[in-house]
Amino acid sequence: LSVLGARGVVFQGGLSGRDPIILLPSLYPLLDEVRRRHLAGVSDVAWIEPRRASIRGHIALLNALRVSRIRCRSGMEPFKRGWQFLEERLGSLPDCERVYWELVELGCIEEKEGVLSVSPEAAREFAAEGDARYPVWRFIRSCKVYPGLDHKVFTLMGDRALQRDYLVRSLKNFILSRNPDEAGAEGMVRGLIGQWIDLGVMQSGGANRWLKFAEPVYPALKSGRAEISLKAYCEEVVVQPDMEVLVPGEFDPVDLLDLGEIADILRTDVVSIYQITKRSISRALRLNWDAEKIGAFLERVSRHELPDNVSKTIRGWVMAHTEARILRGTFLVLADAEGALPRGLDEVLPGVYRVPENREEEILASLAKNDVIVRGAAPSWEGDQGATWGMMAPKKLM
Repeated sequence: LSVLGARGVVFQGGLSGRDPIILLPSLYPLLDEVRRRHLAGVSDVAWIEPRRASIRGHIALLNALRVSRIRCRSGMEPFKRGWQFLEERLGSLPDCERVYWELVELGCIEEKEGVLSVSPEAAREFAAEGDARYPVWRFIRSCKVYPGLDHKVFTLMGDRALQRDYLVRSLKNFILSRNPDEAGAEGMVRGLIGQWIDLGVMQSGGANRWLKFAEPVYPALKSGRAEISLKAYCEEVVVQPDMEVLVPGEFDPVDLLDLGEIADILRTDVVSIYQITKRSISRALRLNWDAEKIGAFLERVSRHELPDNVSKTIRGWVMAHTEARILRGTFLVLADAEGALPRGLDEVLPGVYRVPENREEEILASLAKNDVIVRGAAPSWEGDQGATWGMMAPKKLM
C-alpha cells in the first residue's frame, strides 16, 4: 500500500492513519475490464442439468409425527424415544435432525401441551410451494452467518455465468473483510458453493469452471417471489389387498401429505410403504375425511383399480364409529336493545341469545347498523398461519 500510495494509485481518506484506503477513481473502468474477463454469457457454456432439492423427506417426517404422540422438552426438543421413533420410520432419510429443525423453523411443527403436532395450514403451504421456495429459503438461510453475503453473491453473479475461482476469491475476501481472523474462509466458501449446487440454486458447467444461478432462482431472488413449479408428478401408487400402499419417489407432495392423514407411514425409501389401519382411518375422520372422500382419493392416485376388500374394509371401519358433535357457542347478551335484535337468534336465558355457527360476522354487522356497540367480539380469521418463509430476496448490507 505504501508503494501504491507513493505512485498516487491509492490515498487515505483522513489524517488519523486509520481512515479507509480509497482507490483513485479513474482506475474503476480498468478494474471493471479485468472483472469482465471472469464473466461469460449463459449461452456460451455447456451446463450440467441442475439438481432438484426434494422436500419428500420433510413430508415423510410430518406424516411420521401423525402416527405417534411424540413428547418434547421445552424448545421443542423431542425426547430420546421420540428421536428413535422418527429414525425407525425414516431410516433412509439423511439428516433427520436437520429436516426436523427446518420444519420447526418454518412453523410446520408446533407443540401442544408437551406433544408435537403438525400445523395444518403451514404444512399444506409447505407441500404446495416447497419445491420452488425451499431451495431459495435454504440459500438465504445459509448466508445469515455473514449478513450481506447473499446480496454479494446475487450482485456478483447476476444473470450471467461467473468463473468458480473468481466467486470463491470474492466471497473469501468478503468474509475476511468482516472478520479478518476467520480461519478456513476459503474452505467455508467452497462448502457453501457445493451446498448451493446440491440444492439446485446454482448450476455448474464448462468442466466445473463456470457457475450460474439455476433458471427459476435468479428471478425469485430478484423479485422475492418464487414461481410455483408446474412439474408433473407421478400419481400412481399401488394399493395392495393387505392394505399396504406403495408410494413412488416422484409423488406429489400435497398428495403425500394427504396420504399421511389416512395411512400410517411404515418406511420411507425409493419406494415408501404406508399402511391403512383402523387407527389411521379414525385419525382421518377426526381430520374431516369420510368414506367417500377417502375412496375417491385412493382411486385417483392408484395405478390399478382399488381392491374390493380395501373399499369394504374402509367403509366398515368408518361405519363402526359413532359420531358426536360439540357446538362451541358464542352468546350475545343484550340489555334494553330488543329493537336491534337480529333475526334467527335463540333465546337461551332472558336477554341471552346464542349466535348460530358461522353467522358471527353477519350478526355483528347487523348490530352495527342499529348503533349497538358490541364488547368482547373476537377477531375472525380462517385457520392458522402458513409457513414462515421469511424474506426471500437478498438483503443489502447498509
